Amino acid sequence: MRIGEPRKVHFTTSIRVVFALIAVGGVALICAGFNTINNDQIFRHNSEALDAHGVRTVGKVVSVSSTAGDGMYPGSTSLRVRFTDQSGRTVIASAGFLGQPTMRVSSSVGIVYDSKDPELIDLVQNRSYPQSTSEDDATYLGIALVVLGVLVTLTFAFLPFLRLRRAPTPPAWYPDPWRVADWRYWNGHQWTADTSGASTVT
Repeated sequence: MRIGEPRKVHFTTSIRVVFALIAVGGVALICAGFNTINNDQIFRHNSEALDAHGVRTVGKVVSVSSTAGDGMYPGSTSLRVRFTDQSGRTVIASAGFLGQPTMRVSSSVGIVYDSKDPELIDLVQNRSYPQSTSEDDATYLGIALVVLGVLVTLTFAFLPFLRLRRAPTPPAWYPDPWRVADWRYWNGHQWTADTSGASTVT
């Protein structure tokens, strides 16, 4: 009887499958995090461009499409707007906002466009890109998702393959493995000569 040897922790196939699925979820978190960071950087770039060299003008609505909202989400509206930029070129660009449409095809709408990239536009009355982009919430959220995803992936992808061992048996009196006495003392590393109780040898 080798009572003090730490025993290996064995992972069944079903546990390995569960861990693999959780690890895949971790990879999905990493991707979502990078996507959030990337979208936030694009949003900031567009907002700063419109603030730095935006030009206001009036355009005509070419098309309107919208998604229905529910009790919490107001839905969204996407517009295609035709206008003439400073160089006299006719441009058709897209803009959107949260909420249901308040304009129709051929309606006039105030827009602001990037003089260096006229296809980047925003609505004057329904700004998607706010004047201030000092909030870092989206970037922080993306970083948090990436870190969480890395931790989850590393933990659940490699844990089943580690040679884990349970803690060794603590020092105490145990039944004598040699049956010389009723009890023999285990010091945490090996059996000692200390025994207790009558011999069980007949």
